[in-house]
Amino acid sequence: DSLVGGKNGHLGIIGNTLGLKIPPGFAITSRCFDVLVRQGKQSAEFDAILRRWQAGDLTTEDASSRLQTLIVSLEIPRKIRREIERAVARRVSGLPSRPTVFFAMRSSAVGEDSEHSYAGQFESVLNVRARDVPEAYKRVLASLYSPRAMEYRRTRQIRESEAIMAVGCQVMIPAQISGVIYTLDVFNLEQDNLLVSSLFGLGANLVGGEQQADTFRMSRKPPHEIHSMKIVHKREILEQDTEKSGLVTTPLDPLLQDSPSLKMEHLRELAQVGMQLERFFKHPQDIEFAYDRQGRLVILQSRQLNIQQSKPNMTCDLSSLEDEFSVLMNKEGQIVQEGVAMGKVYQIESED
Repeated sequence: DSLVGGKNGHLGIIGNTLGLKIPPGFAITSRCFDVLVRQGKQSAEFDAILRRWQAGDLTTEDASSRLQTLIVSLEIPRKIRREIERAVARRVSGLPSRPTVFFAMRSSAVGEDSEHSYAGQFESVLNVRARDVPEAYKRVLASLYSPRAMEYRRTRQIRESEAIMAVGCQVMIPAQISGVIYTLDVFNLEQDNLLVSSLFGLGANLVGGEQQADTFRMSRKPPHEIHSMKIVHKREILEQDTEKSGLVTTPLDPLLQDSPSLKMEHLRELAQVGMQLERFFKHPQDIEFAYDRQGRLVILQSRQLNIQQSKPNMTCDLSSLEDEFSVLMNKEGQIVQEGVAMGKVYQIESED
């Protein structure tokens, strides 16, 4: 894992040891990060920015902006660029004929999914043309120095010398359906269910919390009966842009807008595979999946699920606030992270 990161390492095991379908791809190792960033021509400038930030001479936002701009501007050494281009060419030549092959560039920082949870802090670059892979690689590397990631390391006393990034380069799956499996429903631990969330098309908006999804709560034990389901109205679908890099949002077929995105046979398969991965990795898993155009299940990622073993004690009685303020939302939406927060509320009149 020190070379390819935990995320890439897990994916290799899932494909090569467990025999499950994963996207074709390769890993750009953490050694390449060292050569490019830590030992490259701009390494002295890079270290100087970090020292000024640690001394309090630069804000986190300023230091982050300078570090990310510096990384994106770096010239990839010829040997590394050539190896990346060869690996891309091998993946393209090994695929059935397609008009254009696109790639997904995903972070796999060392320690990313261990006792430290960097979930959502690093950038993934999707639907990348073969010729643009090297530049997208640098964008993913730069996200190691986002303000959020830098503050996360500082508050947890993780040394900057320990921050290192490998990157996975995967062939994009033209997904008909995408989703996430929690092999243990972290929002209702006492019920011993697993939770599946899904939608039609690509799942980037689901993973990013930008789009509501169908949810299914199922028994963790065979035959994995469905205990509850919530089917949301789905107006749009996220798809690959076949003309250029990037993704496009288009209207979903009206016949599918209120239909479940997963059938019973899908749910049973997902439950079986999810529990297989949990047993193998000996911990509940957070799994991203897709069904391709041939209806085949593809595992995109599996990482240790972050579980809160106990709920925090209430530090104040929130019920008394109802006498002073009106409740704007109650039992609506989907929980992303439990807790209490305060701040300004903005009412959105339209999605435009």
